[in-house]
Amino acid sequence: MSVAAMCALAVCASIMALYLREFRPEMARMLAMGAALLIMGAAVPMAAEFIAAVRRFSLISRPMAEFMQPMLKVTGIAYIAQFAAELCRDAGETALAGRVELAGKTAIALMSFPIMRDVFLSLMNFV
Repeated sequence: MSVAAMCALAVCASIMALYLREFRPEMARMLAMGAALLIMGAAVPMAAEFIAAVRRFSLISRPMAEFMQPMLKVTGIAYIAQFAAELCRDAGETALAGRVELAGKTAIALMSFPIMRDVFLSLMNFV
Protein backbone atom coordinates (compact mmCIF):
# COMPACT_ATOMS: atom_id res chain seq x y z
CA MET A 1 0.00 0.00 0.00
CA SER A 2 1.42 3.40 -0.94
CA VAL A 3 1.75 6.28 1.48
CA ALA A 4 -1.00 8.11 -0.42
CA ALA A 5 -3.34 5.13 0.07
CA MET A 6 -2.48 5.01 3.77
CA CYS A 7 -3.25 8.71 4.11
CA ALA A 8 -6.53 8.30 2.23
CA LEU A 9 -7.48 5.40 4.51
CA ALA A 10 -6.67 7.51 7.57
CA VAL A 11 -8.73 10.48 6.33
CA CYS A 12 -11.71 8.28 5.39
CA ALA A 13 -11.59 6.46 8.73
CA SER A 14 -11.38 9.78 10.57
CA ILE A 15 -14.41 11.17 8.75
CA MET A 16 -16.37 7.98 9.36
CA ALA A 17 -15.34 7.97 13.04
CA LEU A 18 -16.39 11.59 13.36
CA TYR A 19 -19.83 10.71 12.02
CA LEU A 20 -20.12 7.55 14.15
CA ARG A 21 -19.06 9.35 17.31
CA GLU A 22 -22.48 11.01 17.52
CA PHE A 23 -24.40 7.74 17.58
CA ARG A 24 -21.97 5.00 18.62
CA PRO A 25 -18.82 6.40 20.26
CA GLU A 26 -17.45 2.93 21.03
CA MET A 27 -17.70 1.93 17.37
CA ALA A 28 -15.94 5.14 16.32
CA ARG A 29 -13.03 4.25 18.58
CA MET A 30 -12.87 0.72 17.21
CA LEU A 31 -12.96 2.02 13.64
CA ALA A 32 -10.07 4.40 14.31
CA MET A 33 -8.01 1.70 16.01
CA GLY A 34 -8.72 -0.78 13.21
CA ALA A 35 -7.63 1.73 10.58
CA ALA A 36 -4.48 2.46 12.58
CA LEU A 37 -3.64 -1.24 12.76
CA LEU A 38 -4.23 -1.65 9.01
CA ILE A 39 -1.95 1.28 8.26
CA MET A 40 0.72 -0.06 10.60
CA GLY A 41 0.47 -3.47 8.96
CA ALA A 42 0.87 -1.88 5.53
CA ALA A 43 3.90 0.10 6.72
CA VAL A 44 5.78 -3.01 7.90
CA PRO A 45 6.95 -4.00 4.39
CA MET A 46 8.32 -0.48 3.92
CA ALA A 47 10.22 -0.81 7.19
CA ALA A 48 11.60 -4.16 6.07
CA GLU A 49 12.79 -2.57 2.84
CA PHE A 50 14.47 0.21 4.83
CA ILE A 51 16.21 -2.31 7.10
CA ALA A 52 17.48 -4.26 4.09
CA ALA A 53 18.89 -1.06 2.55
CA VAL A 54 20.65 -0.14 5.80
CA ARG A 55 22.13 -3.64 6.04
CA ARG A 56 23.47 -3.36 2.48
CA PHE A 57 24.97 0.00 3.38
CA SER A 58 26.57 -1.42 6.53
CA LEU A 59 28.28 -4.11 4.43
CA ILE A 60 29.91 -1.38 2.34
CA SER A 61 31.07 0.68 5.32
CA ARG A 62 32.60 -1.89 7.66
CA PRO A 63 33.77 0.58 10.37
CA MET A 64 30.21 1.85 10.81
CA ALA A 65 28.61 -1.61 10.73
CA GLU A 66 28.81 -2.07 14.50
CA PHE A 67 26.71 1.06 15.00
CA MET A 68 24.04 0.17 12.45
CA GLN A 69 22.32 -2.60 14.38
CA PRO A 70 21.80 -0.58 17.57
CA MET A 71 20.63 2.40 15.51
CA LEU A 72 18.05 0.22 13.76
CA LYS A 73 16.87 -1.23 17.06
CA VAL A 74 16.55 2.23 18.61
CA THR A 75 14.57 3.43 15.59
CA GLY A 76 12.29 0.41 15.79
CA ILE A 77 11.72 0.86 19.51
CA ALA A 78 10.85 4.53 18.99
CA TYR A 79 8.30 3.78 16.25
CA ILE A 80 6.68 0.87 18.07
CA ALA A 81 6.46 2.72 21.39
CA GLN A 82 4.97 5.80 19.74
CA PHE A 83 2.42 3.72 17.83
CA ALA A 84 1.40 1.81 20.97
CA ALA A 85 1.14 5.03 22.99
CA GLU A 86 -1.05 6.65 20.34
CA LEU A 87 -3.34 3.61 20.30
CA CYS A 88 -3.63 3.86 24.08
CA ARG A 89 -4.46 7.56 23.80
CA ASP A 90 -7.09 6.81 21.15
CA ALA A 91 -8.64 4.33 23.57
CA GLY A 92 -8.73 7.03 26.24
CA GLU A 93 -5.92 5.51 28.31
CA THR A 94 -3.57 8.48 28.63
CA ALA A 95 -1.86 7.17 31.77
CA LEU A 96 -1.08 3.88 30.04
CA ALA A 97 0.20 5.79 26.99
CA GLY A 98 2.61 7.69 29.21
CA ARG A 99 3.94 4.47 30.69
CA VAL A 100 4.46 2.98 27.22
CA GLU A 101 6.42 6.09 26.21
CA LEU A 102 8.50 5.88 29.39
CA ALA A 103 9.29 2.23 28.72
CA GLY A 104 10.29 3.08 25.16
CA LYS A 105 12.56 5.92 26.27
CA THR A 106 14.18 3.72 28.88
CA ALA A 107 14.80 0.96 26.32
CA ILE A 108 16.31 3.52 23.93
CA ALA A 109 18.60 4.86 26.66
CA LEU A 110 19.78 1.33 27.47
CA MET A 111 20.36 0.51 23.79
CA SER A 112 22.26 3.72 23.11
CA PHE A 113 24.53 3.56 26.16
CA PRO A 114 27.21 1.32 24.56
CA ILE A 115 27.42 3.69 21.58
CA MET A 116 27.70 6.72 23.85
CA ARG A 117 30.40 4.93 25.85
CA ASP A 118 32.40 4.13 22.70
CA VAL A 119 32.13 7.72 21.47
CA PHE A 120 33.24 9.01 24.87
CA LEU A 121 36.21 6.61 24.96
CA SER A 122 37.22 7.65 21.42
CA LEU A 123 37.13 11.29 22.47
CA MET A 124 39.23 10.51 25.54
CA ASN A 125 41.88 8.92 23.30
CA PHE A 126 42.22 12.19 21.40
CA VAL A 127 42.79 14.22 24.56
